[in-house]
This record gives sequence, structure tokens and C-alpha cells, in this order.
Amino acid sequence: MQFAFTPNSIGQRAGIYKDLKFDSLQPIWTYVSSDHSIVNDQIDSPRDRDAEFDGYSHIVPVDNISGKPLIHNGYLYLVHKTIYDGDVSGGLIEKINIKTGKLIWQSTFDLRSLENREFIEGVYIEEGNLVLMCYEIVTPDPDIPFPVLYNSNTIARGVLKIRKYNLQTGTLEYVSTPDYHNENIKLITPGPDNDVQCYSIGNGNYELIQFYFWDQNIRLYVDTLSENGVLLNTTDTLQSQIEGVDWTTAYRKSTSAFFRSTDGKIYWLDYYINGDGFNEYDQAYINITYRDRLVDRIDLDDKLNENLRGFNLDKYQSVEDDNTYWLSDINKDRSYRNGYLIENHFDIIFDFSDVECGSGSYCSFYSDIENNYIVRYENENEVSYLRFYEYLDGTETLISEFRITDPNYICIPLSLHKMTNGDYLFIVSNREIVDNRVRGKFKTTYLISENTIKNKFPTVNSDNDASFAIYPNPVVSGTYAELYFNDVVSGVIEVFDMSGRRINRLSFRNRKLFRLELDDMAHGMYLIKVSVNGVNHTKKIVVI
Repeated sequence: MQFAFTPNSIGQRAGIYKDLKFDSLQPIWTYVSSDHSIVNDQIDSPRDRDAEFDGYSHIVPVDNISGKPLIHNGYLYLVHKTIYDGDVSGGLIEKINIKTGKLIWQSTFDLRSLENREFIEGVYIEEGNLVLMCYEIVTPDPDIPFPVLYNSNTIARGVLKIRKYNLQTGTLEYVSTPDYHNENIKLITPGPDNDVQCYSIGNGNYELIQFYFWDQNIRLYVDTLSENGVLLNTTDTLQSQIEGVDWTTAYRKSTSAFFRSTDGKIYWLDYYINGDGFNEYDQAYINITYRDRLVDRIDLDDKLNENLRGFNLDKYQSVEDDNTYWLSDINKDRSYRNGYLIENHFDIIFDFSDVECGSGSYCSFYSDIENNYIVRYENENEVSYLRFYEYLDGTETLISEFRITDPNYICIPLSLHKMTNGDYLFIVSNREIVDNRVRGKFKTTYLISENTIKNKFPTVNSDNDASFAIYPNPVVSGTYAELYFNDVVSGVIEVFDMSGRRINRLSFRNRKLFRLELDDMAHGMYLIKVSVNGVNHTKKIVVI
């Protein structure tokens, strides 16, 4: 059984991009993010390594900037950083119908329309607008494309710039206009790994947090800015509590991990891991600060070991709790990982211990306490798989696997998010490999059912092409029913009431699973008729 993921509006030249193919995996929908306006675009820049774009590697293949999926009134908003001339130079914004995966509108900005490059920091929804917090680079760039994307310790500087897009139309309705010559403007050094973060704090003001490592000194700077980038307060400086070590020998030198909770507290990792080998000077803490005060300090001494290279700390986006966060470690050879789901100050409510993520394998963790999954891309004997494991009490159990049928592609899981109706948004970076080099990176979003992850499908009690099973049945009005087929098929679905009146007709292509929405159906009994290759099959469904 085989299903081809067909991208929506993919912007590739003919003959280059091939559809991704997996055995059996049946998403409800698939969406490949692509700025098709970039295709064949010619640019002239001394920083550009390739003179012509064909859609490859245009979108920075990281998770959605908002962290968790940004869903509002039945629509998913995807916001991406984009690379235009070898460096981060703008953004791509997409509005997707969450039920169908169809593109509603798309907006883009980069150096084709701007004088300066922009680097998206964050996004939120407010008063009918999608608000982007950006940094506009206002100082000259070095000759090589490293200042914004790869390294924060460079001369490239930017100022805060706010963009507001109409949620309904995608129209850019407002752009702030920073005065670069204002002596109170705050110059910002955007860099990798979220070492600069910006948060809306209301009334058109923003809190900017910047990590600095300089002159044997680790610190965070916290500023309040107007939407025009003007500094509104005296900078708060949060110093590392670690003293008496040589930071030049540490694994971590230029990046940090921190986040701001909605109550204004800053959680940040303050650690020293000696790059010359595990010794008595290694230490790690989570500092919790409010304004310029240290209010708590969590000792991570029991998480230190000789194979440790460092830690990551993130606001955990899969649990609706502002006091829940995610701590994970970084192993020296990256062969395994540990992850801890934490609430309040340091109550570990779930942990992934010694999870293998070896060479040629990419993995992502997911936990909502009730369900705990590890998603892996794995290659065995030159055959690639996307696999879902259930994790419980230190044991992994394989619950589903899907073979990647094209040897030129790898699938890197980025994140898994459970929605209120039980479905999952699965975000990946699909990459095309040619001559052992990555040629294309395609940011892809799948909507998949929990039954797909757990490999639980109803039995289809017939072997003709039109045979199908319905689940659930009865089904609640305003929700949906899923039709499962014996194999991947194309055909027509018709819905009739018991008087014989047809009330819906839908065509489908290359599906093993089809979701039938029941938004406008009154309570009662209906007939579902499926036609495939001239063969018909009919079943009753009860809507309650």
C-alpha cells in the first residue's frame, strides 16, 4: 500500500521535486510550506552563493516560530523565517484551514521589497491581527552570510519592528517605523538558538531579553521597548551565579536557553560544563528571576555526568499550563537524550530516560501526561522508516511504522502537538538528498488521527475496492466520521437521507482514510455510498 504526499502550491521547477511517498501512512491532510513567488527569481548580491532560487532551502527548516501551533477560530497560522541571499532576510506567513489543510492566504516579505533584512522573533494574535515581532538589521553586513543566522557575536545589529496582518485577508495593515537616529533606540543582536527573545507585555510595549557571553561574564539583559524600538527603562542585568571558572573552556559559550512565563518570571539555564572533561567544576542550575531579583535557584547536580555537553530549556508547548516546562540534556556524541517534563519549580511529572538518538536517527519527544510518544526517523539496511513509539516506565514500544519509499528523502521530526479534538499536528522537515548532500528542505505539516499513530483501524469486512468501515457510528452531529478502506483508492462519496435525497457528494483521490465532516447534518439515519472504479458499496450511519 502506498500513498503519495502531494504538496500544495509547491514552488519547484518542473522535474526537480518528487512527491514524498510512505507506505500506509494516511494523514487527514498534508501541507508543504512554499513561497512559490521565489521560483526562478534572479538576485544580484555578493553574499549569495547561488545566483538563482528554485524554492530549495528558502524556508528556514525550524519549528513554527510561535512554539506551539498558532490556531485561531478554526485556522492554523504558519510563520516562517526565510533565507533570500544566503542569510535570514524575511518571512513567509500562511493561513491554513485546520479541517482541510487548504491555503487561505499567503504573505511574504524579503529583500525583493525591503531595503534591509528582517529577522522574525515572535508572533501572537491581538484584536483581529496577526502580530509579528521582527528585528530590522540597520548596520552593514559582513561579506559572508553569518551575522544573523549563525552567530550573534558579530557587528550586525537591528531594531525592533512590528508588523500587523489582518487575520481575514492577510493584508499588511501596520508597520512600525523605528527612528534609527533616536539616541534611545535599542540596537539588538539577533542570533541562533533564541539567545534574543521578545515578548508582548501589553499597551504596545515589549520585553526584550538578550543573552551575552563576553569577557568571562555570562549575563542576561532585560529591557522594555516601545513598538518603535525605543528603550523605556533602565536595563536590568541578570548575572550568572557561577564564579571561579574559565568560561573559555566551557562547551557553551555563545548561546543560552531561557523563557519568560506570562507572570513575568524568567527561567534560564545557568551552567558550566568543562569542555576538557568532566570535573569538580561542572555545575548547572535553573535560575528563576523576577524583574532584577533572583527568586529561586534549582540545582541540577544530579543531572550531571561525564557524557554531558549541555542542556536545553523550553516552555513546554504541549501542556496548557504556564508553570510547565521542558528540560533536556545534550550528550557529547549525541547518541542518546534525556528529557524531563517539569511543573512548578522542579516537580518532575514525566521523564524520558536514555532515549537513543544515534547516528542516522532523528527523534522528537511528545508528552501530555496521558500519552507519551517518541517519533523517530530511522534507517535500517538502506531502508528508511518513520516510527512512533509509546514510552512508559523507561520502556519503548513500537506502535506504528511507515516506510519511506523514496531513498532520496529523509524525514526529520520537529514536533508533535495534540489538538482539542484528539488529532495531532505533526511538523517535519523533509529533506532531499542528492550525492550525499542535502539539496532541498521542505517544511511539511501533517494532520493525523490518534488511530493512525496507534495503528488502530476498524476491520473492513470485504475485499472489493469500494468496501469501507465507518468509525465512530453512531456519530455526534457537528463532529466527523472516518471512512476506512482496504487499500489506497480514488472515488466518490455520496450521502443520502432516508428519503433518497442526496445531501452531499465528495470526490477523493489516493486515500485509505477519508474524514467526512458532519457540520450541518441533522440527527437521524443516513446512507453513505462509496463508488470506486464502477463498484459501489453502501452503509448506514446514525447521527445523534
